[in-house]
Amino acid sequence: MSLWSRLGRILVGGEEPEPEEILPRLRRLYAATVERQRSMLRHAELAPNEASREGLTKLAEEEKELAERLRELVARHGGFAGDVPAGEPPPPGLNHWSRLVQDLEAHRSAVKELLDHAADLTDDEPELAEALRELARREEIHVFLLRRLVARADPQAID
Repeated sequence: MSLWSRLGRILVGGEEPEPEEILPRLRRLYAATVERQRSMLRHAELAPNEASREGLTKLAEEEKELAERLRELVARHGGFAGDVPAGEPPPPGLNHWSRLVQDLEAHRSAVKELLDHAADLTDDEPELAEALRELARREEIHVFLLRRLVARADPQAID
C-alpha cells in the first residue's frame, strides 16, 4: 500500500486492502517476466554475432528462473499463474541495437515495478516485499548486462 493510500485511510477512514489485490499484481509480474524471457530468446535468434546470441540466451535462462520464482509466489498466495499467451513480435525492420534497447527498457521498467510493489507491500506482507526486492536486485544485474550488450552493438560506439 502506498504512502498516499495509507494517509487517505488514516484521514478519511477505510478498510484494509483485500488480500486478493496481491494475486493480480503477482500474476502481472509473472506474465511480464515470461514475456521478457520470450523477447530475449527471439532477439537472441536474430543476433548478428555469437557474443550477443550467448548473452541474450543466458539472460533469458535467468529470466525463466525469475518467472519460476514468481510462479511460486503466486502459488504460495493461493493462486495459479496460468499460461501466458504469446505476445506480438517486434515490428519488422528493427536492428539488433534497437532490439537490445527494447530489452533494456523492459528490464528497467521491471525493476521499478518490482520495487514499487515491494514498497506497497512492506507493512502488510514483509516476506513477499523482500522476495520482490530480491527479484528487483536480480533484474538490476540484467540491466547492467544488457547495457554492456547495447554498448557493444552500438554502431556509433568506439572500440
